Amino acid sequence: MARWLLGLALAVDLALMVILCQPITAPIVYEQTVKEEVAVVEQGQKKPGIHQDLREAMEAYNLQLSQDQSGLDSVDSYEAPGLNLEDYGMEADDAVGYVEIPAMDVTLPLYLGASRAHMNDGATVLGQTSMPIGGISTNCVIAAHRGWNGKAMFRDVELLQEGDLVYLTNLWETLTYQVTGISIIWPDEVKAVAIQPGQDMVTLLTCHPYIVGTHRYLVFCQRVEDDTTTQPTATTTPDVQQAQAEVSQPAIQTEKHLQVFALGLSICTAVVLIYSMITTNPTKNRKTGDKKK
Repeated sequence: MARWLLGLALAVDLALMVILCQPITAPIVYEQTVKEEVAVVEQGQKKPGIHQDLREAMEAYNLQLSQDQSGLDSVDSYEAPGLNLEDYGMEADDAVGYVEIPAMDVTLPLYLGASRAHMNDGATVLGQTSMPIGGISTNCVIAAHRGWNGKAMFRDVELLQEGDLVYLTNLWETLTYQVTGISIIWPDEVKAVAIQPGQDMVTLLTCHPYIVGTHRYLVFCQRVEDDTTTQPTATTTPDVQQAQAEVSQPAIQTEKHLQVFALGLSICTAVVLIYSMITTNPTKNRKTGDKKK
């Protein structure tokens, strides 16, 4: 009976170890997926004239949106992709580029429309916001989870500061943006991510605080010519209600330490259980020299 209970305990402990290893292994697997998506985009850039019909459609969409963004009326507006990629010889779930944020040490594939699948796979361009090609009177709003299934995504967004650079690579070129401001808003304050007339912007959006997610964390970025420390032209910060910022980095670090501690404890427990199973033997009297006749 003792060996059976030890075996059951070991099985439960090994299952727990698999769960605890997930935050460690998931980023490694996801990194390979990101590399593959990035490679597809970069290979496409080497083909002159590729997807020019899509480029023209994106430019027309951005122009129309700069004149009338009334469709941005609720968070439900975010999910629709704006353009159907299948109309331009692509798959609906193909990446239209990728976003690279050195200060966060993260690169994410970029999809159109904040569907559940797209949010799980990387960063998304929110519906009723500008396509990721830049231009006057555009604001491409890019959203990602604040960590998802062990993948960092926009988890460390609070590391971004004014002056940091964000690189937006689409199917044709790489655009450089510089952080100009940060805001904390309520989820339904959609006008906070509206186009600012005359500006060429990217706005990063994610949940805040970490894990709780009652608010939205916005990082406003403005286009610069290259990756020098050029100060961008002043950007009009949207007039939105500010919520008190809560620093999430300590919570993130505590979570990481607890994960490592729990995994180490689980490994130690497994070692003890295995040792106990090896050394535990049923009590059997095998006195071969005192057999009674």
